[in-house]
Amino acid sequence: MINGSLDLSILVGTIEKTIYYGVGVYDEMIYGTKLLEMDIELFAAALSQTEVYIWGMDHNDVYVQIGRGFIEKYNQDQVKIRSSLNSCTMIYSREKCEFSAKTESAEEQPK
Repeated sequence: MINGSLDLSILVGTIEKTIYYGVGVYDEMIYGTKLLEMDIELFAAALSQTEVYIWGMDHNDVYVQIGRGFIEKYNQDQVKIRSSLNSCTMIYSREKCEFSAKTESAEEQPK
């Protein structure tokens, strides 16, 4: 709770993580993804409508995937993402979350 109100982003992240476990979609941060830290990287992902993975710390201080989707807006503090699972929109803190996107392997890149 924050100032007497429930922090829905934590609740939704927990629900999404539970759903991922239940249907086998959950995966750990893996090779082949690039961390999106700079504004220009978030801008490029938003412009190209690249699917982005959202990572948050669990109670053991281990990053777990808490969502995925497409960037609609961002600023220095937050990223607004439309979920690729159910088209709901969530706002994630850039301070508390990490964002990554799959990178193309050498075989997948156009020649």
